[in-house]
Amino acid sequence: MLFAHLSHPASVVTAIVAGTMLIGLAVHRYRSTGWFPRRRALWAVAVAGVAFQVLHFAEHLLQAGYWLLHPTQAPWMTPWGKAGRDALSAETDGQMATGTELLHLLGNGVFFVGLAAAGLLAHRLLAAARSAPTVGTLRQRLPGLHKALWAQGFHLAEHVLLTLTWMWGGSAIGFTNLFGTIEPGTTLVWTTRVWAHFALNLVATVYAVVGVRELHGLRTRAKLDATETRSHQPRAAPAGRSSPLQGRDRQRANGDVAGSGHLPSSVVSMRISPATASRSISRPT
Repeated sequence: MLFAHLSHPASVVTAIVAGTMLIGLAVHRYRSTGWFPRRRALWAVAVAGVAFQVLHFAEHLLQAGYWLLHPTQAPWMTPWGKAGRDALSAETDGQMATGTELLHLLGNGVFFVGLAAAGLLAHRLLAAARSAPTVGTLRQRLPGLHKALWAQGFHLAEHVLLTLTWMWGGSAIGFTNLFGTIEPGTTLVWTTRVWAHFALNLVATVYAVVGVRELHGLRTRAKLDATETRSHQPRAAPAGRSSPLQGRDRQRANGDVAGSGHLPSSVVSMRISPATASRSISRPT
């Protein structure tokens, strides 16, 4: 099958290293050539990622409600969640646990990509800021987005750890199951994982929604700054024509001010020698 080789731990590590190298090449391309995605594209990715997370959190909310009604049963999944889990399981080793870990990893990866796009857009807007309301760092001007990036970064790292330990050693080990100290397959580990991931998704989702609102305000202010800057720029005269002020300056420079009541500069700068003055005075009328 297409992803059957990912069940081997070495292949997983190779895929992670290759992905890291691709990200590094993209960063290097940006730093060396100034390449950067368009602002609208970044904004679209950010909104899509946060919208996806809102739906994802709704699933965790339903799962927590199911646990309250059936605390001793296995965690509940939505029908579309089960379909995604079964598809990933079929493409790997056929185990439902593998599909579950990969599904959560992919979902949280999509959310983090959306937040990363929001962070890149905020960085670009802050770098080009001119007015006081838009000058500053991400932590200062967009604290919600800053906290969302940290919260989801930790959450994504947790799922990377859970996925790798499951595929490497056959047992998912991470912060949400107290690093494997809780016996797998028990009610306690289900309870711990359900509520721990519910809390992580709650924190990241709330901060992400606040961050998107902050980013929208920053975009609006940046557009106003750009409009004000364009309105204060002097308008250039059409090609082949000069402005009235330029015409007057040219006339004064050339001494051509006839009818203006002022002597030409050539007359003002003329010097009369003493001999010429004496001849003019002694000449009979």
